[in-house]
Amino acid sequence: MQPGISRATSMGILGFLLGMLAVIVIRALQGLIPWWNPGSGIILSSLLASAFFMWGIGAFDPRWSVHAGAHGDEHETGHDIVPAEAAPEYTEKPVAIFGQYIWQITFLLIALLVILGVAGLVPNELQLQQVGDDLGSTSGNAMIDFTLGDNALQVSELTIFAAFVIFTVISLAAAGAIISLMFYFLSRGVTETRSTAPTDADRTPPLPVRLAGKGAGWLARKLRTSLPRSLGQK
Repeated sequence: MQPGISRATSMGILGFLLGMLAVIVIRALQGLIPWWNPGSGIILSSLLASAFFMWGIGAFDPRWSVHAGAHGDEHETGHDIVPAEAAPEYTEKPVAIFGQYIWQITFLLIALLVILGVAGLVPNELQLQQVGDDLGSTSGNAMIDFTLGDNALQVSELTIFAAFVIFTVISLAAAGAIISLMFYFLSRGVTETRSTAPTDADRTPPLPVRLAGKGAGWLARKLRTSLPRSLGQK
């Protein structure tokens, strides 16, 4: 995978999870209770996430900071023209690339939610129980009553959360698609305009601009001739 925003996002998430795991291992080795307390490791996780993100985007690659001209050579000015490497031609359309990123992010989000859900169902393991009821279960879902017309319905909070996640993903995808299509059509118009040679009518300024230019020229000529005379020069 080449350096870029796709690899940087994946590496940032991986670094954050590794930071959490490191804190859990350290607390378990020290015998701290509860050892499952990721809140205390948010600083380490953030630092590792930042470092992994920078590595994923290519910030630590020395080839990104190579300058033209050899260092230490007195005859080199460092401004030589270096021919660029032949870049591969991409035949994918912007809409296809955008859809690929949307599906990739959606898959990673769903996979993370599934992993966390399965980890929460493990008995007496990856969970931190903080409830007023001693018999409270981390895998239990509360039910919410609401009325829809004349019918009384019960919906679990998990269903509401899943619907919220689906709505968020769809709304972000729709907004991103609208913005990307808008920029795509606008850039296509700019390309067509640049490829068209301007006519004489396009080169002619509007009438107000021409009148303003003539007025400014007349005022400049008057000042150039009358101002020295008013100051006593011949």
